[in-house]
Amino acid sequence: MAKAFRFGVVSAGGPSSSAWIALAKRIEELGYATLLVPDRTVTPLATLTALAVAATATTTLRLGSFVFAHGFRHPALLAREAATLDLLSNGRLEFGLGAEVAASDFQQLGLPFESPGARARDQS
Repeated sequence: MAKAFRFGVVSAGGPSSSAWIALAKRIEELGYATLLVPDRTVTPLATLTALAVAATATTTLRLGSFVFAHGFRHPALLAREAATLDLLSNGRLEFGLGAEVAASDFQQLGLPFESPGARARDQS
């Protein structure tokens, strides 16, 4: 059985609350399936908060990160935040987890930036 293509938008945010809400609504109106927000320290909006606001402004748009950087948060806390967002958005969260790519994000947070293999293995 073939699955239909779905298209999404990756956005790092908007200059204001009203602009972010308008963008989320417009993405949904245009028929996109998903809004993804990068989990980076160099973007203007915090990922989980931005997704929660987008969830309140839309009804069908699926929401996710491009991708959650597991090295930024303890896995149990990230799982709790993700489960809460999924519950409060009526199951619209698309959870993606990655091992990060930018040393600058880690430097801003005062965290060590290890090799890709070590980042992928690290679960704490």
